[in-house]
Amino acid sequence: MMAISKLPTLTVKDSGPEHFNVLAHIHQQAFEPQGERGWASQEFKQLLSTPIVASKISICENIPLGFILYSQTIDEAEILTLAVLPEERSKGVGYILLDTTAKALKEKGCRLIHLEVRADNTNAISLYNRYGFQKKGVRKAYFNTVKGIKIDALIFTLLLND
Repeated sequence: MMAISKLPTLTVKDSGPEHFNVLAHIHQQAFEPQGERGWASQEFKQLLSTPIVASKISICENIPLGFILYSQTIDEAEILTLAVLPEERSKGVGYILLDTTAKALKEKGCRLIHLEVRADNTNAISLYNRYGFQKKGVRKAYFNTVKGIKIDALIFTLLLND
């Protein structure tokens, strides 16, 4: 089932060095309310300087709404993070970022995508299930909140069929 964006002109494009501060802002807005530390622009700069790491950003009417950061090695990929501004959730932004990325990875020969998600992040889990990801396992006490609370990670995979 393909979700249709509830936004008038949503576009997705590759992000670059000009987006480091924007990615950090979106990540902080998306994750700090959940008790996680948002990543800084320097962290995005370091990650995206690695040849196997890439990012796509969603923009609506020149306003960045979300992004996805992923790595690919040979025929497998890992989603490192997917973040959407809280006020833009449930409008199809995350689904379109995921769909655009999965299609681009498949074109590059990727056959499998992995990700880890906090066990209490029901919105993200719903998105991944809707897209076709399958739960494959649990990493106990994998995530740490800024208050030191440990939360399990659910491991999901998506097989990209021919």
